[in-house]
Amino acid sequence: MAQTILVSPTILCSRCRLTFTPEPTNQPVSSDIIRSHRPPTDSEIYQTKSLLEQDGFELIRYDEELYRIRGVLAKLEGERNALCKRIEERGSWLAPVRRLPAEILEDILDFAKSGSQYSLSIKQNTFESGVHILSQVCWFWRHTTMSRPTWWNRLFVDISHLSDGIVDLLNACLEYSSDDELSIYIEDSGKDRWHAIRDHGTDTYEEHLGKAGLRAFQALFDHASRIRDLVVDVPLDILAGHKVSKLYQRPGFNFPVLRSLAYLDEMDDIVDLDYWLSRPISAPMLAELIVSEVSRQSESWYRGFATFPFHQLFTLKVLNVYYCPLLTTTFLPRCTQLQRLSIGLLSNVQNISNGHILEIASLRHLTVTASMTGGTNTFFNSVKLPALGTFSFQPDNRSSTFEWPSAAFLGMIQRSDAALKAIYIDCSRATFSNVDGNQFFGLLKRCPDLGTLHIRVWNSDTLIALFQRLAHLGVRFSKLKDIDIETSDSSGESQQAIMKRTILGELLRVIVPQELRD
Repeated sequence: MAQTILVSPTILCSRCRLTFTPEPTNQPVSSDIIRSHRPPTDSEIYQTKSLLEQDGFELIRYDEELYRIRGVLAKLEGERNALCKRIEERGSWLAPVRRLPAEILEDILDFAKSGSQYSLSIKQNTFESGVHILSQVCWFWRHTTMSRPTWWNRLFVDISHLSDGIVDLLNACLEYSSDDELSIYIEDSGKDRWHAIRDHGTDTYEEHLGKAGLRAFQALFDHASRIRDLVVDVPLDILAGHKVSKLYQRPGFNFPVLRSLAYLDEMDDIVDLDYWLSRPISAPMLAELIVSEVSRQSESWYRGFATFPFHQLFTLKVLNVYYCPLLTTTFLPRCTQLQRLSIGLLSNVQNISNGHILEIASLRHLTVTASMTGGTNTFFNSVKLPALGTFSFQPDNRSSTFEWPSAAFLGMIQRSDAALKAIYIDCSRATFSNVDGNQFFGLLKRCPDLGTLHIRVWNSDTLIALFQRLAHLGVRFSKLKDIDIETSDSSGESQQAIMKRTILGELLRVIVPQELRD
């Protein structure tokens, strides 16, 4: 016969002396019998089944008592939360901010939301956040801000020499954004110092950045599955660090909603990124890529990045082009669906070899921000764009004069048989060195469907000479629906400015359709 053990009653309430008295429990099976591997006898089997049945009924008693107690605790917890809410509401009712008119409160709310491009901006270990300030005013505004994830989803983070407190605030902001998609800009303001000491110092980039900065970087990429727009202005050395590499190796690390990616720092061969380059990037929605440069130093980066989804891109922006062959033979051929291309400074480029011509059949919009000589003409001589419909050109800040339209550009238009529908020329900070009315007339003849023409220049004398030449050649903008001519030296009320505006107006009456002038 199994021995029983008496269990002391449990006091549930000392005030009313409510107790829970367990039934006497049976002696457990000894560990010696368990270890002996001896099978139970028939009588032991019968006795054990009876004890199991008794213990089962006792377990039900415990569960019922716990269920009752949990119900009481839940009721008390709910009543306490309701009381806390009433206290916060009464405090909010007495808040001095309520004395302000509703119109001023609306202005404060709008200012706090629109005062910055970002929900949270962290620069040089200080933070700015109008929404965060609002959340500290009173219970009502705290509830209002916390219940709107879209107010917390735009983040600018300078990860250089951060403090732990700032990182905690960043984590809180990420938590408030809930499951909303994120727009993130990551910068290292100390990157120039790192580039200067990288080849001579002994510290790793992770040591240069500091533990808090690394924590912030990891915290942002912990939410990679929610990042919609990502701008990274941080040295590539961070990817070679041990801790960040471990982050990338985690199962399921991908960017399922990433649409726009920008990398703005130098791209060179110094950093060993073989592991990153060999791993496929899962970003099925990526459509826009912005990179800082295409140069000889970045050649192995682009050639090795075979797993990058270039074929998905609709928009590509290259801020600086120093090596045109890499752009036209390696980079652009992978972008089979490219519709918008923006090219920045083209300088010190090398001529394309063997007369190679790259055809980009899908490209419809081309923007060039560079001098219309040298490297830019090298690019024009290297491509064929049969679907090109919109062309925008603006000289870079280092260009004081330029030629428009250049022979290389006209050659590209003729080679492509492209019928431009919109031309935007913004040269308000530069002057024409040579404008050939015959060449411009030749361009317009190849663009019979031109509907938009915007020209902004500094010196109106050259523009007047151009329009006089076009009028003499009999050019008529028959299909123009949108024309905008602006010159900096014809603004104001001086006699000379008024005279120049008058001349331009008379010329436009000759070459612009009557219905557009009306």
